[in-house]
Amino acid sequence: MKKYEFLTNRIEAISRIIEENNLDYLFLTSRHASQYFADFGGSSSYIIAGKNKLIFITDGRYSAEAKLVDNRYSKLIYRGPLVELFKKEKMFSKPVIGIEGNDIPYAFVEEMKEVFKKNKFVDVGFDISRQISRHDAESLSRMKSAVAATTAAYNKVLPMIKDGVTEIDLASEISWFIREQGGDNDAFEPIVAFGKNTALPHAKPTSKKLKLPEIILFDMGCRYQGVHSDFTRTFVAGIKGKKAWHHAIGAVNEVLFTVEKMIAPGITGAQLDKEARRIFKKYSYEKYFTHAIGHGLGYKLHQFPRLSAQSKDFLETNQVVTIEPGIYLPDKFGARLENDYLITDNGAINLTNVNIYENI
Repeated sequence: MKKYEFLTNRIEAISRIIEENNLDYLFLTSRHASQYFADFGGSSSYIIAGKNKLIFITDGRYSAEAKLVDNRYSKLIYRGPLVELFKKEKMFSKPVIGIEGNDIPYAFVEEMKEVFKKNKFVDVGFDISRQISRHDAESLSRMKSAVAATTAAYNKVLPMIKDGVTEIDLASEISWFIREQGGDNDAFEPIVAFGKNTALPHAKPTSKKLKLPEIILFDMGCRYQGVHSDFTRTFVAGIKGKKAWHHAIGAVNEVLFTVEKMIAPGITGAQLDKEARRIFKKYSYEKYFTHAIGHGLGYKLHQFPRLSAQSKDFLETNQVVTIEPGIYLPDKFGARLENDYLITDNGAINLTNVNIYENI
């Protein structure tokens, strides 16, 4: 395969979005859009597309990297205000501009409207998000590499769970091992939580020392060539753990494996979330389940489709979603489990090849 052959269908999708929305131009501003449509991973980049126009724009810091971008793109390096470049290049001579409504700063839009007063700005963020959520062979290969690096890092850290180790110790080792296994970096700051800290959904690793037996939560992921992995495990380390810990982990496990069986094209995020809450209610845990049942995963850590109680997003073939049921009992403990799933016509494939243990 030629280096950028995988971009062909993605670039064709740009033209399709322009045509379906009656746009003259599509102006892409998000980092994940540049990663998806141009395979560029820098922190500052833009894409402008129109009839017979496909332009990649970045600043001087990335001039060398820009030369490596697919030659189907014309390349511009800007210095100074971006809007001034657009004026100079007469970038938007026709009226209708499509933008990513949720991924463009409000102040920037207002500046654009002030300069290009005759233009109409149309939010096509939903179409962009939906397109990016559809994985192809290239992004799935990267996803599997990200999952493999995360899994290897987790397995390397498990033997370090001993009396006296701190949350920060283990979180630091996770970050190191992810890179050692080929990951570019963490998908997010790893969560390692002991005891009462597991009751915090977004716990920050602390200097708290482990004293066995204890309930432990790991939430970790890898970013590999723009694509993210994300998984969570909760377990009891040591013998004679509290019955309440095991009961909670068992309930969360039941939710995870019940909901994963529902994953299929045409199911909504709200349907999955509703089933999770039904099971938690059976165990009197419903009020402790304080977030959505999962989220889309790929070039963004949290992307389309949404898997919340309010979501009307339908699942589609070749999307990847996480399922992450969790309960959090204030000042006591919490438990969360999370896997990554590829949606197929025949249901879900679990990409997270990590066993779930109540006890280690």
